[in-house]
Amino acid sequence: MISKKRDKETLFKFLERFIPIREESSDEYLIPQYSEHPKHVFTEADKVIDWCVANAHAEYCIYWRNASGGKPEHANVFYLKDGYVIYGLATDASYAEYGQELLQKVLEFLGA
Repeated sequence: MISKKRDKETLFKFLERFIPIREESSDEYLIPQYSEHPKHVFTEADKVIDWCVANAHAEYCIYWRNASGGKPEHANVFYLKDGYVIYGLATDASYAEYGQELLQKVLEFLGA
């Protein structure tokens, strides 16, 4: 779901709401992302989130795994150049009804 909410508080409320027991999917965050010659290297998602919030036109993707083994299995956030953010969740496609329910919950959470 695309949103104007690019603040750290909204992101962590989103994560707490949908995958409270989680682990980062990466152990290194390069700025710019995927760069062979990064300007910055962060080892914690919190630091790259702070950077993305402070740099409103920065692009970056961050992923988390659900460490509890439950659903949804993954959460992600995509910071976009235009200042918007995409909040995402991933779950098993064999449960389409659950996916629709999850989408509704994300829409409600973001006020969309």
